[in-house]
Amino acid sequence: MSALNTEGKKERVAYVDEEFLPESEAKISILDAAFVHGDSVQEFTRTFNGELFKFDEHMDRLVKSLRCTRINLSISIVELKEVSLEIVRRNKSLLGPNDDGWVVNLISSGILPKWREKGVEYKGSTIAIHFKPLPFESYAEYYKKGARAIVAWTRRASPQSIDPKMKQCSRMDLNVATREVERMNPKAYAILLDQQGNITEGDGQNFFIVTKGVIKTPTLHNTLGGISRATVIELAKKGNIPIEETNIYPYDVYNADEAFLTATSFCILPLTEFNLMSISDSKPGPITKQLLEMWSEEVGMDIVGQAMSHLK
Repeated sequence: MSALNTEGKKERVAYVDEEFLPESEAKISILDAAFVHGDSVQEFTRTFNGELFKFDEHMDRLVKSLRCTRINLSISIVELKEVSLEIVRRNKSLLGPNDDGWVVNLISSGILPKWREKGVEYKGSTIAIHFKPLPFESYAEYYKKGARAIVAWTRRASPQSIDPKMKQCSRMDLNVATREVERMNPKAYAILLDQQGNITEGDGQNFFIVTKGVIKTPTLHNTLGGISRATVIELAKKGNIPIEETNIYPYDVYNADEAFLTATSFCILPLTEFNLMSISDSKPGPITKQLLEMWSEEVGMDIVGQAMSHLK
């Protein structure tokens, strides 16, 4: 059941610290570690035809991120999964025709210790879960014409400082890089290099190229182990397409036959321009298309067609 706002209109339901409530009333304290320091982890899991895709894999990564950040989950992982599924159930009816959405899990270490009052019992974590429709309009056109990417000046934080395999919210390097690239081209995706000049990832996207029939993607040494990244690796192996995890330099992208991004929202998005240089013939490549078709078969729906149906 969806919530009603003060005007009596249906509103999405969220969950904050053991309470289901209207999204507009979902709040955390200004003393919470998530707000003050970005001390939190997150997971975005999308639906296909209203059903969560690889939910267990997302939850497994969440557990690993919590363990590495030493954040103590104040409920069991079983309860967390149940609440996440309930959030999807309560909000599905508010999706429009041919829509799907994300369930978003955000977990912080709670109120900062230095702000805690004596004699007050505090939970080991703050848990916030909400549901959002996918922003198809923001990327649908790129399935046909390809997207653009630009390397930002800001470098990805060193894995010696913070392990990029943790899905955590302290993402200032990614945020700054995105804003840098937006000043050059508001429609381009930001790509970050590491300190050695290797391509790492974008702000929420993993990076791939195709050269002479071989798919290549950065290793997990300097990039997040995306669930969509793993899905592409599975599909490539299923389709007998060679794939390598290796270092990739901008030079390799300039001379690639194809390039694409992966993310939970759009799955696979073709790239046809990199640093103002066209990739191949400036059209989405055949292997990129093949992988999208295989993914569509996997989930029983036309991924590209669904997104394109939202364009005016």
